[in-house]
Amino acid sequence: MAPVFPWSYAGGVEVNEREATVGDALLVAGYDTAAGNAEDLRLPLITQLGEALLASTTPWRIRRLAAQGSERDIPSRANVRRELDALVQRPAAARLVVVAAAMIRTVEGLAVVCAPTLGGFAEDASVPLDWFARHLRRADAVPTAVVIAMSGSPDDANAQLDVLGTAVSEHLIVVDTGEPTTTLRGLIDGLWSEAIDLATGTVTPRSLGSYLHRRLRNAAIQPSDSIRTLLAPRGLARADLEPRANKGDRKSVV
Repeated sequence: MAPVFPWSYAGGVEVNEREATVGDALLVAGYDTAAGNAEDLRLPLITQLGEALLASTTPWRIRRLAAQGSERDIPSRANVRRELDALVQRPAAARLVVVAAAMIRTVEGLAVVCAPTLGGFAEDASVPLDWFARHLRRADAVPTAVVIAMSGSPDDANAQLDVLGTAVSEHLIVVDTGEPTTTLRGLIDGLWSEAIDLATGTVTPRSLGSYLHRRLRNAAIQPSDSIRTLLAPRGLARADLEPRANKGDRKSVV
């Protein structure tokens, strides 16, 4: 399977970053105690998310932060803050932010865990959800999907959405506290073609939110009524379907 590099563009197209014709994605595999004790099954799914974006009809700029990266590519507090801040400031046709990580409560409130806590100072290894929300509100004119994947309860999901919610019509925000790999698989399926909006023939914030509401039973969702395009799939064959079918982990959507 082809890797998703820290910076990637679809279709081999050279992109002028000042043009708002490029999709912009930030994919973060933050710290998770379960993932840290075994093979991290989130990482190949983060790669597949990148492949779904690169297979679309328009170019995408993709930034990935994961523990196996270089110093600038690991999901540290500084890197996550820098990359999200840069993402909301760049012109873009659409934006996708995906964070798969544990949550913790610090003196700054509910926060995404970026790395193991050092010396007992959780604030140094996490980014508050309120900080995410404040920055996302600055990007209110662009169709945007934000997906948080972590283990927990439905009450946890609702509490996190209360902090992260932006009340912006262009924003779809999903906080799912089921198994993170299930969340990521649902998002991948939706982006490839399962979440097509019949009104546009593309994946929109409205259609993706509706699809994930059906697919993810533990999710708290801020829906969007926007039918602006997030992603226009090419209809290419998916390289990940055969290995998933062999593992017996494909699930039908209810």
